Amino acid sequence: MSAMPTPLVTVAVGNVSVSYVPDGAIRIRPGDQYPAAPGLWELEADRLDADGFLLMSVGAVLIRSGGKNVLIDSGYGSRQLDISALTGGAREGSIHTGALLDNLAGLGVAPKDIDTICLTHLHGDHTGWIGTREKPTFANARYLLSSREWQYGTSAEFAADAASATAEQISALEGNVRFLEDDPIDVPGVGFISTPGHTPGHTSYVVEDAGERIIVVGDAFHSALELLHPELAFLDDVDPRAAATTKAHLREEFARPDTRFMAGHFTDSVIGRIGDFDRVLSSSLPDAA
Repeated sequence: MSAMPTPLVTVAVGNVSVSYVPDGAIRIRPGDQYPAAPGLWELEADRLDADGFLLMSVGAVLIRSGGKNVLIDSGYGSRQLDISALTGGAREGSIHTGALLDNLAGLGVAPKDIDTICLTHLHGDHTGWIGTREKPTFANARYLLSSREWQYGTSAEFAADAASATAEQISALEGNVRFLEDDPIDVPGVGFISTPGHTPGHTSYVVEDAGERIIVVGDAFHSALELLHPELAFLDDVDPRAAATTKAHLREEFARPDTRFMAGHFTDSVIGRIGDFDRVLSSSLPDAA
């Protein structure tokens, strides 16, 4: 049990720079988040920390292309929380985040330098650094997301979801949000695909140049174990059946030889090729394929 949060890492996709920028980590009991798969986690001990918690990296993805700086999601913000206290003892764990802006600064990027923020969805660990309407963190950025996600994110159903963005964050987006279906990202090499299930309008982003590509999957996957078992439902998936269909489709995309993926909640490493993860997982789960 030696899992660690993923460190800052930068890779090239042709002429496009893609960086995973850490904000911190969430520690949770895997059985709380994957109630249907306790036995699998006993075999996946390397994904857990010394106390048996699943360690989920939290961060954002910085894309530098064509003189523009694009951020995919915005971390969780400065939070030090006890999950047991938040849930009345229903779930165990902790949240320790707040490093995103410092890590961006280490890359030479200030908040004012961000041109566009592409949101995968509107859960709080992806909207944390948005700020407020009166004091936005990224003052020069426009926000892009799917119209279906915005519809869900401004609904009463979403407001009742403990994982949702805060009312202040939703308010900050109002008037500044643009929909991917109508407003192009307009950054060389950056596109998007619909990946519903975790939320109704969840979106993944595709970075492609010079015969290479990376798919930034947001919360379409939460842990590497889901690569072998796309049917595994994460507790906060709004539509588990649609999420399983999305994961199976993405696995087919990952199988292309030109394709890597970046899954921001993975332990130890958030970026790779499907074959590398499959080999590691299959060796630790010999009877689960």
